[in-house]
Amino acid sequence: MLNSKYSGELERCIPHLDLSTTINHIITHLLPQGKTGIFLLVDELKKADGMYGVGPNAQNIIRDVGILLDAFRETQFGALVSTLDVEPVMMGKRRVDWVPLRFPTPDEVVTLFPTVNKSEKDLVRCFATLAGGHFRTLEYGWKIWDDQLNCIGSSIQPGWRHLKVDKITLDQLKQWGGLWQEDSPSQDVVTKALLGKSYDLMTKIGDRTFSGWIESGVCMQSIHNTNREYVPTLRMLQLYNGLSRHKQLKSLLEDCVPGERFKKKPFRKFERFHIYWEHLRRSLLEETEHKVTTFTQYYGLEPTDHTLDPDLDRLFCLTSKTMVHHLTSPFQPFIEKASVKLLLRGLFLGKGKNDPMDSFYLEELPGRQLLFVGIKCIYTKDSGNTTMTKQDMDDDVEGLMEFLFPNNASERRFGGGDEEYILLKEHVVMVFASFQRDVPEQSDRPPNVIVLNRHRLETLYSPTLMPLIDL
Repeated sequence: MLNSKYSGELERCIPHLDLSTTINHIITHLLPQGKTGIFLLVDELKKADGMYGVGPNAQNIIRDVGILLDAFRETQFGALVSTLDVEPVMMGKRRVDWVPLRFPTPDEVVTLFPTVNKSEKDLVRCFATLAGGHFRTLEYGWKIWDDQLNCIGSSIQPGWRHLKVDKITLDQLKQWGGLWQEDSPSQDVVTKALLGKSYDLMTKIGDRTFSGWIESGVCMQSIHNTNREYVPTLRMLQLYNGLSRHKQLKSLLEDCVPGERFKKKPFRKFERFHIYWEHLRRSLLEETEHKVTTFTQYYGLEPTDHTLDPDLDRLFCLTSKTMVHHLTSPFQPFIEKASVKLLLRGLFLGKGKNDPMDSFYLEELPGRQLLFVGIKCIYTKDSGNTTMTKQDMDDDVEGLMEFLFPNNASERRFGGGDEEYILLKEHVVMVFASFQRDVPEQSDRPPNVIVLNRHRLETLYSPTLMPLIDL
């Protein structure tokens, strides 16, 4: 856009205001002293045709920029064009180097805000993480960082710089989520994003292609020309803006709000996140066409990720769970008193460190037998605990077996009469969800152990949900 100060004069001086003549006139007559040329910025090329993809206006702009680059020396003319279009826009015969821009990291965003202490820096990092580095959301968040006078100037609208991370509420997250939202993700997009699978850019998701969701600003992807498949990634704030759509997702997001988590004791954010994710994943997989029939399908396991007995793997059958139960007593007295119906209906988060596992669930096997799955979560950020030794793993598995089968019993009975079920030792599985760098080799692990290492967890949790763990 030409500055209105010059446009009238240029129209008088130049009978036919073509771009090449205009640029030449500016260089010859209007540049400040010491300046030699013009750098042209064309922002959001996609909007040249009204948000309906690349049309004649966008193509004409690119063609004209190419003509100018040929007509002028580098010191006279340069150009930068930005676009949300996924497919590269061509410039005739001239090669265009489209550079994919990554989103800023939370630490980089901190430098853009006028923070004065660690508390404010932590708050900006939290906001940037939830915003997914989305520039427009960051821009609007920056505008309300400080207190603002209302429209008539008679009262103060408080900004958010005075918040504390551990005091953030759902209402605050919904306010942030409303800062920018031209389009909302459909349920199809949410499901595919949270399952963490890769899709080709031309895959139809709901009412448009994957690339269409990217171009509308719903999916946050940095597109590289060498890749054709990506995992759909959503901003966390988009999910908080639509909490009513999915019950299990709502439970996870509400329980993982920093302010809400800190109110509940004990505070064990990774353990809490994982069991709520287990609940969510079940519901998401139930919505897909492919029924999960094995452990390896459910957790997306490679052969080196587990030491499962093949027969036990095939016996696993994914069932619906009603909710996540927070235990208020140690595991042992709870399991002794709980009904089989309750044990099969829920997922259970333990009370504290003295229990042999952090959480567990049970599944029903043929012949009124039970499958017990204990989960141990290990998160190592800002910690030196980066290695799980063979002894660590052996001790954890042995502790679980002693807990379930005291006095070296070979089985354990639950319920009674017509409601009696049996749990055998060979039907106990231990899952290690660990961000530790080093874990024992497969040959050094006890039987029926599953290791979800950092790579597997990042894939399972999906790029959309991973930021919650770091909050």
